[in-house]
Amino acid sequence: MIIDNGINEETILHVWNWSFKTIKENIKEIVNAGYTWIQISPVQIRPAVACTKGLRQRKGHPHWWMLYQPINFKIGNFQLGSREEFIGMCAEAHRYGLKVMVDVILNHMANRGGGSDSNFPHETVESFIRDDINFWHERKKVENWNDRWQVTHWCIGLPDLNTSNHMLQDMIIDFLNDVIECGADGLRFDAAKHIELPEDPGGSDFWPRVIQSLKNKEILFLYGEVLQCGASNYEKYTKYMRLSAEGYSYAIRRSVGYKAEKNINNAKEYQVPYGVNGSNLVTWVESHDDYASDIEKSFALSEWQIKMGWAIIAARSESIPLFFNRPKGKMWLEGTMGEAGNDFWKSSEIVAINKFRLKMKGEKENIITLGNNLMIIERGNKGVIMINIGQRYHINIYTSLKDGMYKDKISEKVFYVRDGQLNGTVEEGKISIIYHEVDEDFIAEDIYYLRDNKVFFTNPLRWNKPRVYIYKEVNHKAIELSQWPGREMYREGENIYSYPIEDYWSSGRVIFTNGISQIPEFAKEGLLILKNK
Repeated sequence: MIIDNGINEETILHVWNWSFKTIKENIKEIVNAGYTWIQISPVQIRPAVACTKGLRQRKGHPHWWMLYQPINFKIGNFQLGSREEFIGMCAEAHRYGLKVMVDVILNHMANRGGGSDSNFPHETVESFIRDDINFWHERKKVENWNDRWQVTHWCIGLPDLNTSNHMLQDMIIDFLNDVIECGADGLRFDAAKHIELPEDPGGSDFWPRVIQSLKNKEILFLYGEVLQCGASNYEKYTKYMRLSAEGYSYAIRRSVGYKAEKNINNAKEYQVPYGVNGSNLVTWVESHDDYASDIEKSFALSEWQIKMGWAIIAARSESIPLFFNRPKGKMWLEGTMGEAGNDFWKSSEIVAINKFRLKMKGEKENIITLGNNLMIIERGNKGVIMINIGQRYHINIYTSLKDGMYKDKISEKVFYVRDGQLNGTVEEGKISIIYHEVDEDFIAEDIYYLRDNKVFFTNPLRWNKPRVYIYKEVNHKAIELSQWPGREMYREGENIYSYPIEDYWSSGRVIFTNGISQIPEFAKEGLLILKNK
């Protein structure tokens, strides 16, 4: 599903550890929040031992990793739900136009314990897989992560499947096609880096053979977890799938001041090898591995940092952003398997960012940074998002936006474009989003109004001494209350100004000005006064 023009409007919500039932109950809200995809946790069956302990251990998040230790290639598990519930969830998602991405585990199976036992399959792994020596790589743990042979043929703390074996490949193909037939629109390949490419030492035809055998392969969304450290052969995977952008996630977190000094310029480059571009990437501020890692790589991120990072990645035109839904609670890994996480994914500012992305469909990006704290991402001539991680900043830059007035979708402040120059203020540590040119209906409701024979003006551009010019058309001739630039208005309160008029002028038109700028802009008709009566 690579888009030819390199512009994407897709947005993924990672519903980490949500059950199929929970997902189904929240689909409408997910769509309303501006997401076009969900990524669900692995659907394969887990070792039964995971279901025999107390509630917190059995279903609590400390055992989230059990979902990444399957015992076969079949759908349905205790934590997420049955095959039938999976089918029902997918059908409900499609009813609302939401697409489903399934995380699949193809590189390894569940292990039988720690230490050297981690290289051997768990006793509950299906016997026809567990007992066939041809289905397994060497029982050795990777020692040199810069050795591509070891990375693809030895174990990563879990028993490594011999993915070059065609009988095993056929099982995997059948499983993936079953997932697709049940309703999946995309696949995320866990540990894809550890499955060999044809050109690798000891390479195989796994990727070309498996992917060519998938149903709906022309329209499937495929991406792989290919971590960029060590011997990854990162760029070679783009022939088969999009890729996780681990290096960019580090850059995003640093840019918003996580374990580093804030510098938004760190977020400009994707941090990928030559030949890989944004349309090859799925990006995030944090992934489930970042959050749930034993070393807690991203746990201490604040919601402000997540929000600012999300604004950057979701506003970009080529890559596809993924929003990770953290578990509920303030403690690390607090929460219960199967339940929805916290509500930050649907907070008002996150939703505003998502809707900006949807509105910018088909528009290329232009990134501008002003110093180290302000990033402006312009999308064609349709919209602009301004991300300020520092002090209050007054914007005065050239833009492709059409001349006019634009209302910030978050703060409701007004930005003004005249002669291709964008003016307005982004507050400290805030995001501003503009993409809709204000029309007369908006101005009538929010900028001025008529009450008690007074024209009131809310002065959105914070002029020092606003004036009002009032006129009306009589027999195709303009009659003025006073000559341009009109009369100085009276201050009624903070940024509220008024001017008294007689009934005769209530059928006229008004133009507000400070003698330099004006509302509406130059060469447009004045605003009807009666419209506000």
